Amino acid sequence: MTDPAQALACAQMGVAAIGCVFYPQSPRHVQDHTARQISALMPAKVKTVGVFVNTSPDLIQTKVDTCGLDFVQLHGQEPPELVQQLKACGIKVIKAL
Repeated sequence: MTDPAQALACAQMGVAAIGCVFYPQSPRHVQDHTARQISALMPAKVKTVGVFVNTSPDLIQTKVDTCGLDFVQLHGQEPPELVQQLKACGIKVIKAL
């Protein structure tokens, strides 16, 4: 999602999760302030997912903290060790294969 109002409308229709893409080359790339707005608008039952491609664990952790993400979804060539490192930090990870 790139628009907080549209994300809220989706939440009101009953979606389980809303995704925010943090891959700069994507046409759906979202800025941190927009992702924070989207996360803040979501009811507790709707999870916010940050989508990343080959991003450093430090930057992922920063985005989780500053944007209020519930999960991260990895779509690059991230090794299993990175997934384990993120999980060890308490981050819930979805790894696309």
